[in-house]
Amino acid sequence: TGEAENCPADPLGRITRLKSRTVSPPPGTEGPVKQTQYRYQSLPVRQDAPAFALPTFIQSSEEKLLLVEGEKRTELGRSSQTFIVDPSSPHHGRMLSEIQTVQGKSTTRSYSYQLNQARNARS
Repeated sequence: TGEAENCPADPLGRITRLKSRTVSPPPGTEGPVKQTQYRYQSLPVRQDAPAFALPTFIQSSEEKLLLVEGEKRTELGRSSQTFIVDPSSPHHGRMLSEIQTVQGKSTTRSYSYQLNQARNARS
């Protein structure tokens, strides 16, 4: 069924994606409890997809790492991705940018793509 803000419904109605993952120290030891929360988005398929293809696909778009102390959650880091959304493009669905944030400092990577025809290829 999905969650409107964090994970669109799977086109086949399956439950296949993690909402979050929590890692705790082994029993009898001490250490931090960390939780990773995931967010997804729905993208349309390419226009030239085969007729049997589903109309959309689900893509991971964000991971957030939290330190869990009781009810308090402190963000340790985050990674967010954006994608090319142009169903007529051969680059549709490829990563456009990624922002990684750790301790309040962000790094952005931007991507670009081009198609080159091989020298001996037939057109």
